[in-house]
Amino acid sequence: MFDLWGLGRTAPAGPAPTIHAVLRAAHVLELALDREFRGATLTPVQARAAMVLDTRRAGRTISDLAFELGTGAPAASRLLTRLERKGLVERDIGFDGREVTARLTGPGRRAWRDAAPRLERVERDVSALLESERHGDVRELHRLLEVAAELARRRGNPLRDLRAVPPLFLDGA
Repeated sequence: MFDLWGLGRTAPAGPAPTIHAVLRAAHVLELALDREFRGATLTPVQARAAMVLDTRRAGRTISDLAFELGTGAPAASRLLTRLERKGLVERDIGFDGREVTARLTGPGRRAWRDAAPRLERVERDVSALLESERHGDVRELHRLLEVAAELARRRGNPLRDLRAVPPLFLDGA
């Protein structure tokens, strides 16, 4: 057992302390994002979607968005529906009637511009902690992501490489 972040709490005894620590860290990060986004137009998940959609003015397909978010097409479609109801996203149906492309509206781009600094603040806090002597090096996190991607490849997971990992935490490696 080891102390998680010097808080006097230890991982449960068992065969998977690293997995427990990573999942616990993900939970703590989710709580930090939720706190930072309190009162914002977008939730952290919606902000990630807006970040992906903002990279292409012409829009993204649902499957492309799902891949970038590391989720399935049905979940990405539901997320787009919520954003569309808020007037932040619009969808276009392709000429063949099958491919649907989504893009941010003007209000969607403004909501993303409001959300981006919130994500950056959490990113700075996380990076500062990871780079401190006490918490190891941010390169260790990137290596862990590489290992997770390799495990996914070996098991035939459709998330084949690090492009499926949200880019928020891959910058500056």
